[in-house]
Amino acid sequence: MSGELISTLAGKVPQRAIRYLDQLPYFVTYQSTAVIDFGNTGDDAFLTITTPGTKRGKVMQVDLYAGAEEFAGTTDKAYIAIGTTDAGQEIAYTDDVADGALTPVSYVDGSGLNAGAAPIIAAGDLVYVCGMDATGTPTGQAFAAVSLLYFE
Repeated sequence: MSGELISTLAGKVPQRAIRYLDQLPYFVTYQSTAVIDFGNTGDDAFLTITTPGTKRGKVMQVDLYAGAEEFAGTTDKAYIAIGTTDAGQEIAYTDDVADGALTPVSYVDGSGLNAGAAPIIAAGDLVYVCGMDATGTPTGQAFAAVSLLYFE
């Protein structure tokens, strides 16, 4: 069964196909519960995600929204890093947040969202989403959301 079959059926899933729904890929969006202050993050993880034990994953989108402070960087810019270690970026990372940006800002796969050295997340892995300030002193505050595609 494929996702195309579901869309062809206009969302009506035949009873005999329900047992295969768990095999379809799906998206999950994880949101920060507090505003992230990129000037004070110290490269700390603001989200820790435990992925499903039966599905692999890929980061498809990162959003910054409801900004409380305009972004600016003196010696470095703020960005988001996603990895299997705190402050790692081996899965994915965003481009730098532009000076003067006041959210919303979206980074999607291939446009502002860059694949790391190991972009496919293993099933049952622990993933850290970090607000990065590298060695500089950027400013900027916003909530963040990360959307992952899970598949077999």
